[in-house]
Order: sequence, then C-alpha cells, then structure tokens
Amino acid sequence: MENGKSFTSVNSNDRTKKVISGRASKPKPKRITTHRYDPKDWERTTNCVKGIYTRAEGDEPITSSGRPRRSRRRGQEPEIAVEDLLKTGVPRCLRDFRGRDAHARGLVEIRDSGNASIGYGVFVRPMAAISNGQILGEYIGELLPANDDRKSDYRFDINLFVAIDSQMYGNWTRFMNHHCDFNVDSIRTQVGGRAAIVFRANKDIGPNEEVLIYYGERYFNEARMQCHCSVSKKPHQPRQVGK
Repeated sequence: MENGKSFTSVNSNDRTKKVISGRASKPKPKRITTHRYDPKDWERTTNCVKGIYTRAEGDEPITSSGRPRRSRRRGQEPEIAVEDLLKTGVPRCLRDFRGRDAHARGLVEIRDSGNASIGYGVFVRPMAAISNGQILGEYIGELLPANDDRKSDYRFDINLFVAIDSQMYGNWTRFMNHHCDFNVDSIRTQVGGRAAIVFRANKDIGPNEEVLIYYGERYFNEARMQCHCSVSKKPHQPRQVGK
C-alpha cells in the first residue's frame, strides 16, 4: 500500500514550484499512482449489517459496470468489486492507458487558481494542448465502502459497493475544479478488465486553459451550496451548459 508523496504546484508567472500543504481543517494530500486499500476500512462492512448488498433477493449480482453477472460467489459482491479494482496482473491495454496520462506526459500541471475559495486547479501547460476526445487520465484514491458516512469533497462512487476517495490520497485529477461549461467529461468505464473513472476532453483545450469537470447536482445539494462559476454573475444552481 502506497504511503504517498507530496504534490507540487507551479507558479504560472515565474514557473517556480512549491509543495502543496494542507489547509485549515483539511489534511495535506498525498500523491499515489494506484488505488490505496486499507482492510480496516472494511472490517465491519458486510452485505447484511451495513446494507452494502442493495439488490433484491433473486436478482443477479451486478458487475462494476452495472451489468448483471452470474457469480459463483453469490453474496460476496463487495469483495469481488474491491478485487477488481486492485488487480495486480496489468494487461497491455491498461499499461497503454496509463501511458497516456496527461500529467505524466507533461501536458497539464497543478497551479494555484488565484481564487482563495477554490484553491488549486489543473491547467494545460504553456507549450502544450489537448485535443477533443483525448483521454487525460484515471481517478485514483482510497477504496472505501460505498455507504461509508465520512464527509469528503473528493469522492466518486464507482459502483454499488465501492467509492474512490482522494481527499487524503490521490493523483493529480483530484485538483480539477468544477464549471458548468466544462471541457472534460467524467466517464465510468472498464479498463483492462476492471472498473475505472476516466476523464476525456470534450473539446480542444489550449495552452494555459484550466481543465474543468462537472461535479453534478448531488455534490452541490449535499454541500448545501450554489455554484459560483462564470456562466452567471450570480450564485446559481449547477447546470450542464451546451449539453
């Protein structure tokens, strides 16, 4: 299990780098390259006691992509879902996919957004560009039970049983900010035979432009706040512009 390294941000003016430290009430995030799994988070999680097992009796088990699957380990779907995400045998297609990571290829960087309420963001580097349809990377973090009730602003539910939380451990994708007129789509898919949340550009993104995703209405409803992005001069309910 990776302990993680520090993230660094780039100053857009003088190109100096600094280590990203924790903010008030928030821990210092650590950078990892593969999902982090702590068995202690799952010790009390069973399909009966904590309600992870959400399907009605008689239905077929659900795969990480949401499709029915006949399983020889009926009743062990949470364990199977975690095993899928932690596969150690990496097929060529997954290796090739990881090789396309935008941060590893030097296409994007983490910068201070200049907005104190937002903090850091992800921007295309000065001499780089991203094409419409280009895959940027995968959301990486800690694997937690989907019904874990701890609060986090960095959580994606990947299937019925597992959530990926990058509040304390994650990769560069955790720094992407929200915008109603977003330029990157979040896609739940399969890569190398396992579930993944993948980010793909939905338009060309030029040098120094910010890489933006859509957090969704649920995020704002649970946070009990409105969106402050530039599609409106006033705080507003989130909405997908042009979709």
